[in-house]
Amino acid sequence: MNHKYSFALAMAFSFIASVLFMTSVSLAQSSREISRKQDSFAGEHRQSLLKSPQGMTFTIRLKDGQNRFRQGEIINVELEFASQSSLPYVATTRSYDRSGRLGIETYHLDRRDGVADPLYDHFNSAVSGFISGGLYTTQPLMNKPFRITQELNEWHRFDKPGRYRLYVTSGRITKDRTPGKSISINGDPVTVTSNIIEFEVAPAEPEWAEQKLYPAILNMDKLFIKNALTMAAQLLQQFSIRR
Repeated sequence: MNHKYSFALAMAFSFIASVLFMTSVSLAQSSREISRKQDSFAGEHRQSLLKSPQGMTFTIRLKDGQNRFRQGEIINVELEFASQSSLPYVATTRSYDRSGRLGIETYHLDRRDGVADPLYDHFNSAVSGFISGGLYTTQPLMNKPFRITQELNEWHRFDKPGRYRLYVTSGRITKDRTPGKSISINGDPVTVTSNIIEFEVAPAEPEWAEQKLYPAILNMDKLFIKNALTMAAQLLQQFSIRR
């Protein structure tokens, strides 16, 4: 009896040791994979930084210092540009595009799993021929920073909670071809790369999601009714004119 008990106990310890060993191996592999991805992301960032003009600074930060967001919560990213260069750089103040999304910046994340493009269907539908463009001005870049705020959610929807790292490349800077004269809007474009920031996306509480969704649905209904009434009035106007 004691022999059988000792044998069973030894088998149990052997099984537990095997499980612990396999777990440690799996965790080590996962850690190496995460480290490899982070190193790859950091390496891509370093290579991108090398392409930025000397004397230019491009800094990003999360608005109000917030670094934790619920799924679906708006993530405002502040973009700040400045120049200590003697070369005449200018920045465009564009903040929107008639097509529905401004493509002047690219938002690079260190992970793609659980991240989707919220406007993919809009831009990849059978309907094509978007009208792009929009009103904007330009201003010279100096030591005093030029700032603009963009919503990261326009480019990325976070379907999976977790920690994310982000850097931005921007094409809104140009080298002025006519320094000392009127600011050119057709200068030589340059690409600048920002620093890396980190933030966390947490699951959204049902109560919070309901509080956010309900007003949004009401606003959509109001907008639909307003547009429908406008279209009806236009049709009646055309009908009465034709008569």
